[in-house]
Amino acid sequence: MKIYRTERMVTEFDINEKKFLEFLKKNDSDEVIQNAQTLDDVLEEYVIDDFDYELSLFTKDGNVISCYSGLYYDCEDALSDMDFGVH
Repeated sequence: MKIYRTERMVTEFDINEKKFLEFLKKNDSDEVIQNAQTLDDVLEEYVIDDFDYELSLFTKDGNVISCYSGLYYDCEDALSDMDFGVH
């Protein structure tokens, strides 16, 4: 029997902006990042979601604020839940 799980959670991360900018500069040669004086300078050109991968490397476990998990027998139902949520 196959069972499918969807998971959604809100996780809070407390990052040091100065250290994260240093991390970005060390790992990304992008001109905007290299010329930035603050993380806000970077976020004028990019959105934080653009740095999902970098944040996953930089951050440790966060504080789970809220979470939801659903189990399904049917993969299509699980995919629909993942895409559109439970209504």
